[in-house]
Amino acid sequence: MQERELHCRALIDAIPDLIFEHSPEGEYLAVHAADPALLLVPKESLLHRRILEVMPSPLGEQLMDACAAAIASGQVQTLSYVLATGGKERHFDARIVLGAEKTLITIVRDVTDQKHADAEWQKYARFFTSAFDLMCIAGTDGYFKTVNPSFTDVLGYTQEELLSRPFMEFIHPADRESTQTEVARQLQGSLTMDFDNRYLCKDGTVCWLSWRARFVPDDGLVYASARDISVSKRLEQELVHKHHQLEDSERRIDERTDQLRAVAVQLNTAEKRERQSIAMELHDELNQVLAIAQLKLSILMNECGTRPEYELRQKLEAISALINLADDTVRSLSWRTSPSFGHALGLEAGLVALADHLWQTFGLRVALRGSGLNTRLPDDIVTTIFRGVREALMNVVRHAHVDSAEVVTLRQDKHLLISVIDRGAGFMASNADHVSKMSGYGIFGVRERMTTIGGDLQIDSTPGDGTVVVLSVPLSMELFPEQSQETS
Repeated sequence: MQERELHCRALIDAIPDLIFEHSPEGEYLAVHAADPALLLVPKESLLHRRILEVMPSPLGEQLMDACAAAIASGQVQTLSYVLATGGKERHFDARIVLGAEKTLITIVRDVTDQKHADAEWQKYARFFTSAFDLMCIAGTDGYFKTVNPSFTDVLGYTQEELLSRPFMEFIHPADRESTQTEVARQLQGSLTMDFDNRYLCKDGTVCWLSWRARFVPDDGLVYASARDISVSKRLEQELVHKHHQLEDSERRIDERTDQLRAVAVQLNTAEKRERQSIAMELHDELNQVLAIAQLKLSILMNECGTRPEYELRQKLEAISALINLADDTVRSLSWRTSPSFGHALGLEAGLVALADHLWQTFGLRVALRGSGLNTRLPDDIVTTIFRGVREALMNVVRHAHVDSAEVVTLRQDKHLLISVIDRGAGFMASNADHVSKMSGYGIFGVRERMTTIGGDLQIDSTPGDGTVVVLSVPLSMELFPEQSQETS
């Protein structure tokens, strides 16, 4: 019996908790304290004193109420309280049970360290739950163990859905291999920094995440945080796209610059040819006509008074014809240099006058058909259209071998289309050399002029089936009334 009692005493001495035996009235009968510093008063001072004498109010009353409840119910009663002992505030948990011979046993445990740990954990828990970044703990089995609310907010899944499936299933298929490689590096001790991958959201969208993670071998867990970088990734992709667009624009500018250099060379060459042509016409035609007229006038002056009147009249008529021929030559040269009337009269009058000139000079009958030609247009558009039509009609004169052509105008959507049509010899429209030689400046030069006003020029021609030249001009305002005309 004595050995058994010694054994029990050894067990009690090994218990780190405080153990009190007291009567129903609260009188301390026995005290065990592995750490006396936890006692409010020395052990010897407690014996045969009552709880209400030792414990401060209202803690003493609370302990006595718990003792009464234990006696009445026969159940264990628990109580948590804070008490300053050994110059330090401590947290205690107490359990009160019925003992032998109508006594009560109170077991008190110091939970100060646990309370402090719990408080610290609560701080981390609040940080974990309130963080804007996605935070998680994952196991080596490939499952999330816990995730914070930002995970559900960003991806749209519930916490249960995220924890019940391998996290690889939430990753974009194109990024799974690289993610598996990164996870393997983590498990070998590497720290993950700024690793980007895509996650599949519940609503079907894709979210870019940038990860930082560390594997802790002692825990067998991976602690990770991720930031939603979808917006920055989208801006990055847009920036790359803009960069490519800029490179394309620079390439097109370089190409356009080369084209303009080529046009400048062609225009310079054509200008030289045109000047030579005009100089030849001035010398070979106008100069000769004026020289002959001057000679005839000199002869006529010498013959005045010696010739009959009718002979003088005939010679004067011949001189008048020479002057008319000179006038026609000057007019022809004027048509080739500048359509100045277009600025004053508008496109319709200019095309009517051009048609009359071609008929009088070359015998080409031009029919004007369409709508809107009586409306005034900006001078630069009028000049460009007129020169384009004139070049196309002069090509008809030079190459088509026909005596008629049509100029058809049509408003289509927000463009004015002017078509020059002949049913003459035609040519292979794909033959650039032939096209460039069709006029002094060439159709290529006309196309460049059209480009300066945002327009375009297209050619459709087949040998033996004639040619259609279409000039397209963009319209920025309502310029054309709903009417049509036909003039020839």
